[in-house]
Amino acid sequence: MQLESYLIMKPYTATFRKNSNVLFTCEHASGRIPRSHKKLGLRTDELLQAEGDWYDLGAHELTQELASHFGASTLEANFSRLFIDYNRRPDADLKVKNSFHSCALKEHLLIYDGKEEKKIVIPGNLFSNRGEEERRRWEEYVRPYQKKGSNLQKRLKRNTPMSLSF
Repeated sequence: MQLESYLIMKPYTATFRKNSNVLFTCEHASGRIPRSHKKLGLRTDELLQAEGDWYDLGAHELTQELASHFGASTLEANFSRLFIDYNRRPDADLKVKNSFHSCALKEHLLIYDGKEEKKIVIPGNLFSNRGEEERRRWEEYVRPYQKKGSNLQKRLKRNTPMSLSF
């Protein structure tokens, strides 16, 4: 996947199929980082060494393939979990062992240079008031995603709506 950055983009991409009662969601479909955040201060080689950490490889393709096969609606996050993790709550406890999988605003990234794994700092996610920035991104990116998900679920065909996340 190529590293991409975007000036203006919705926090999500959604398709609605009115005759379906199925919604597929994918919170880690993208590795995009908003251009204004300058790759979060990470070098391109660092991002490429950690590709599996900034989005889930194949998740977007799987979501689209299944949606096509089942005629389902979709909702996919448009930004990397390194920027804001759509699956995590703001203000999560950072004291757990695997901290880069516990909070919405990750401060570290695991990279593999071909020899060993290293944990490096994500400079663009370090703030004196981390919680404030985390909540700001949450409100600007995750909250609209969640609202769209709720709206799509309400619009699904009435008999036994089903939502599956990848």
